[in-house]
Amino acid sequence: MCNSHIEPKSFYRRMRNGRPQCVVVDVSEKPRAIRTNADYKQKLLCSDCEQFLSRNFENDCTKLLVDTNKQLETCSSVIFTEFNYAQFYLFVFTIIWRASVSTLKEYDGLKAFLDFEKYFRPCIFYKTLSISSNDDQIARLDDFIKLSIVKVIDHTQAVPQSVLDNVIIRINQRITDSIDDGIHVYFMFNGFLVTASLLLPGSKALKLWNAPGRLKPLRSIQKIPKQTYFNIPLVHNAFSAIGKTDSPFKK
Repeated sequence: MCNSHIEPKSFYRRMRNGRPQCVVVDVSEKPRAIRTNADYKQKLLCSDCEQFLSRNFENDCTKLLVDTNKQLETCSSVIFTEFNYAQFYLFVFTIIWRASVSTLKEYDGLKAFLDFEKYFRPCIFYKTLSISSNDDQIARLDDFIKLSIVKVIDHTQAVPQSVLDNVIIRINQRITDSIDDGIHVYFMFNGFLVTASLLLPGSKALKLWNAPGRLKPLRSIQKIPKQTYFNIPLVHNAFSAIGKTDSPFKK
């Protein structure tokens, strides 16, 4: 076993961009921002599995979020022009899976996904969204776990886009009033806020789910809406935390 990155190493490498550290925010009951040069690690995977995840998911999907050559930008959206839905979906779940099985206290909020760990592993290994039993497909992950992405901006331009794009919000769970409202996990990288929503089969929340930036299955072109950061409570809280810390963006 080797020291595995819970969140992709490429996130931190790209955000540092030659600087010794980058700004990372934990959004919880007491949001805090820190300057760091690395993410959390734990002995979870062998080196072959680490390479498998990098080769099949992390390299391509990290590049997707930062490569403007594969994006079209309008005043209201960012359009991914070469989007591999299944690959990106599973990329998000490699992060959720590692965080959910981690024993680090920083990822305690992901424990709700432990019950689904037995489904995540074979789906990731076989690179499929299909959940099978005795070679028969019984469901798909995206039948009840939905993904959405928004591009975080400041329409007033008081906060430069370069600042918004250079903050990482670590993966965490957004608390809801009831399990019937679903379990929502999020992270932000390069200004893209990614949310995975676990919605109970047959629930009202699943039937009514209509999140901004919801990904459309099997589409190679995905239109990602822009949203102002102070209209997204968890992102607004993140930047409030940055305002209280020794951030390089304040210099």
